[in-house]
Amino acid sequence: MFHKIDLLTHYGNTANNAYYNLLTLAEARDFSGRQRIFEFGLKHAISAPAWEELEFEVPSLEWIDSPQWSDFPGAETFNSVREPWARSQGRGRLASLLARLKQSKFPFERIYGFFFSGIATRLRRSIIESLPAGAKAGLERLSRLVIMPIWLLSLRPFESDTTSREMAIVYGGNFLGSSRIPRRRSFKLIAFEHGTFRWSLSKSSGIFEMVWKFLYRRNIRRCDFAFVSNLDSETIDAASRLMGNRWAAVPHPYISHSGSPYSGNSKNRAELQMSTDSDHLILLGSSHNWSSLHDKGTFLALEAFRNLRARGHRVGLVTIEWGLQTDESRTFLAENQLDPHVHWLRPLPRKNLQKLAADCDLSWNQFAYRAIGAFDLRMLEQGVPHVSMAPDEVGASLIGAHAPWYDAIEASEIVTQTERILRQYNQRSRNEILDEHAELYRAWLSRYHSPEVLMQIQAIVFERLSVGHSWEDGKARATWAQVTAKLGD
Repeated sequence: MFHKIDLLTHYGNTANNAYYNLLTLAEARDFSGRQRIFEFGLKHAISAPAWEELEFEVPSLEWIDSPQWSDFPGAETFNSVREPWARSQGRGRLASLLARLKQSKFPFERIYGFFFSGIATRLRRSIIESLPAGAKAGLERLSRLVIMPIWLLSLRPFESDTTSREMAIVYGGNFLGSSRIPRRRSFKLIAFEHGTFRWSLSKSSGIFEMVWKFLYRRNIRRCDFAFVSNLDSETIDAASRLMGNRWAAVPHPYISHSGSPYSGNSKNRAELQMSTDSDHLILLGSSHNWSSLHDKGTFLALEAFRNLRARGHRVGLVTIEWGLQTDESRTFLAENQLDPHVHWLRPLPRKNLQKLAADCDLSWNQFAYRAIGAFDLRMLEQGVPHVSMAPDEVGASLIGAHAPWYDAIEASEIVTQTERILRQYNQRSRNEILDEHAELYRAWLSRYHSPEVLMQIQAIVFERLSVGHSWEDGKARATWAQVTAKLGD
């Protein structure tokens, strides 16, 4: 099924998409090529394979940004699948330029040495400190514009293994700090979209962010193709603007654990009910964000929770201490006398999160974009009744079916869908409700969002790119909806 590929290189690992895709392709019957993942200095724990595979408690919020994986046995084994991108292994354009200058008669080393000498450094600092605040800010912006092209020249391009029939996929935009995508190369390169297309076309908060987004768009347009996993209207529009027709909708790379759905812990559930003075528990798993910088629509969830308590529903909120608006969320809950009914937790690795969901009665995700996210998939795998925004008619047509959870956009709809679930609990046993949802959700995952679907789409795209055929000729066979329809025959 796969066109012969000797080497597949995954550049970056945003949200563990590369890790799961590597595992997916490793299980493909007709894929025998070697795979590797290059990581660009990203230390964030949530984008590490051990986050998906191990069960542990996060020591602190600071640990997330700079994790010490040696604290947890087995973590380094999982994380070692990622190879560090060492800039010293190759020359960027600046390195080549400096090498030529050193070989010439130009007094480069003497000029360079004086510029960074103690006398020159003190002189620069004294001049800068004497400037007014406005002039300092202007100089800072100017320095960024001066440094930017120098930094760009230093970036090492993605390199190919000329002895192999190679394909490559780049995930997210983290590569920008360390590398660049060359216009000419001997291998085909595919962009894997995970919110970056939408972000790159959004408004910027300053000149640096504006330049960064421009650089991302400039690089990513050089890709031969794109896999698009977020199917909200903004992302679909961004994919068309950046890639034209050279893209295909695909499921998020994701593999269910053999041990799921996990059994609940009655003791932990009772403690959560007691700490929130509630009968039913709602798990709000998305980060606390609702600003233009990072919108999860979390405030709508908080407003819905306030309305549910005001209506007399004895519900408790179990939520994650994570996001740009965490402090604002705490303030809102305190001002509305809701904090006695809220239990805060540090971010949880995948297994811990799904076991927590087993102790809750329903879950809420995000209410800003009509897409399928990682938290949605975890809740479907676990089988807990789930409320979130879902792909619209266009997104559903690309998938071949609507998402199986309870769709909600406004706070009033979150309330309505939650009350619908609570009525079920009041009329039937909790185990019966959970079993019913687990069966429904897992059947949907198997049919519409499985590794098999992702594998088949990639196989068709790889083949067409390898032999030089246009995408339009094979598009009908490779669309998500066509593949899922075939699996259902």
